[in-house]
Amino acid sequence: MLFAYVRGYAGKKQITQYDTLESFVKCRVVFEGMLIGDLVIEDKRTVAIMETDTISCKEKTFLGNVRVRVILPHYLQTYTHGDRFKVSGTFSVPEAFEGDTGRTFQYDMFLAKGGVFGIVSYAHAEKIEYGAGNGREQFFRSIFLFKNIIVRSLQEALPNPVDGLVIGMILGVDGALDARLEDYYRRAGLIHIVVLSGFNVTIIAEAIRRIMPFGLRTNLTLACIGIWVFAFMVGGSATVIRATIMATIVLFVRAIKEDYSVFHSLWIAALIMAIVSPLVLVYDPSFHLSFLATCGIVYLSPIIEKWFHRIPNFMEMRFTVCGTLATQVFVFPYLAYAMGEISIAAFFVNVVTVSFVPFIMLGGFVLSVVHIVVPQFTMILVWILEVLVEYQLVIVKFAAELPYATIALPVISGPAIWLMYAGICAGTVFLRKRYTEI
Repeated sequence: MLFAYVRGYAGKKQITQYDTLESFVKCRVVFEGMLIGDLVIEDKRTVAIMETDTISCKEKTFLGNVRVRVILPHYLQTYTHGDRFKVSGTFSVPEAFEGDTGRTFQYDMFLAKGGVFGIVSYAHAEKIEYGAGNGREQFFRSIFLFKNIIVRSLQEALPNPVDGLVIGMILGVDGALDARLEDYYRRAGLIHIVVLSGFNVTIIAEAIRRIMPFGLRTNLTLACIGIWVFAFMVGGSATVIRATIMATIVLFVRAIKEDYSVFHSLWIAALIMAIVSPLVLVYDPSFHLSFLATCGIVYLSPIIEKWFHRIPNFMEMRFTVCGTLATQVFVFPYLAYAMGEISIAAFFVNVVTVSFVPFIMLGGFVLSVVHIVVPQFTMILVWILEVLVEYQLVIVKFAAELPYATIALPVISGPAIWLMYAGICAGTVFLRKRYTEI
């Protein structure tokens, strides 16, 4: 991780060329840009990432490939990756800000990790070209079009808010949940299942491997291809890419029938991320949480399972209990430092709901296909998904509305967090040595 952070801060120095964009602040800029990825549909607006090589404002012109975050009217929601627009709007640069808990969020660097260095608000966009770009862009366009077909199919088949929850679990679509429901999931400590985490990627990989009716190596190859297509389709966040790299390593090792160590795949994935996208490793909280949670499952969970061996493993209950407890131990210091609050209900909510997530994801994907081909046969699937999601909603709302569902924590210094993790690591190493058979 030290190497990752050094690479991250080195990457920060490489973006100084974009400092000249500050001279465009509050200026009404004009540029031609290509839509990158998916639109994010929010309550009263649409957010898009566009890539351009020229930004103009009066006599000033910026030359250089850059991405900007464009805030558009809500009605603009029928376009997809590769479409080209002429855009005008008020320019600003992202800045760090202090949240309600007193923590500073490096919003500028959070966007910079994806190459985004500007924000264009009150924008007007005029479409000038349909499906622009080379073969690579056309490939990604096809993936996003397929994704949108699944989204529309589920929206037509399922009632609200069941559709948003299922779409969030399968595809991690931003804006799939309304603000109130998203806050419920955050307070209940279950937001990770609807914003797409490594947990979802693992489910996808295993489902593809088991469903394919071919030989071992063919199934594993198809699973590998499938999860990378899925990773690009959902936007390729750092968390998803890390999980996809890990899953790829697992599938590759299984294909050549060698002994597999999840420890190796975790650190290889981190090393690859450090080389390819160093800023992610410093300025992406979701990646940090995902990595720490995975460390908890890999290193601490097997020890806890020995303590709770009496818990029945029906529907992976023992693994869920022990994995949830281990992840809570590993993510607690970071949550205290970066977020300033923790969910007291998270352990209980995860234990009683997470086991049903694979069934919801599989059911949602099957429903989307059936609804497209033979919509008359969707009734049973819709009913099953409604029951599973409503069960989850009851638990989440109950937990989120408890008086002390989340607890605000005082500001904690960086050195204190490093000491906490030193203690957690030392304790884990000690326990692993004590239980040498793990």
